[in-house]
Amino acid sequence: MKQMVPVNLSKTSLEIELADLCSGNTRMQVARTFHCFLVLQKEGAVSLHQSEPYQDIFVTPGPAFFLLENAKTDDV
Repeated sequence: MKQMVPVNLSKTSLEIELADLCSGNTRMQVARTFHCFLVLQKEGAVSLHQSEPYQDIFVTPGPAFFLLENAKTDDV
């Protein structure tokens, strides 16, 4: 990607817009990012929400998000 966008999905800020993450990236980078989010959704780490086709996609923590976050900090 052109640059990494710092995103803080803490328990107080629970939603980000996929378009904000992909701003300024090439179509290939956007496609890869979207694919990564689909994999994360399959694993339960995030949930993806879209009100209608072709509308904005919002990312929120999934059921396993905070479990994965806690496992990461426990290993440090």
